[in-house]
Amino acid sequence: LQHREPNQGKPGARLVYDLADNLLGERSPQSDIDAHLPLAPIADNRLTHWQKLFYRYDAWGNLISRRNG
Repeated sequence: LQHREPNQGKPGARLVYDLADNLLGERSPQSDIDAHLPLAPIADNRLTHWQKLFYRYDAWGNLISRRNG
């Protein structure tokens, strides 16, 4: 499964999910999605960074901080 996120005037991001809806990773819009699969699932299914944002979670998986840059 894929999700595309367009940016104004820039190539968008493409997120890749497995059939259980687990986030597998991010691809550039120009890359061939099948050329690099399979990707490993993200640890604990928690997104730790996205573009210039960084996330931290507690032991129960709750988001405790979000840092830009």
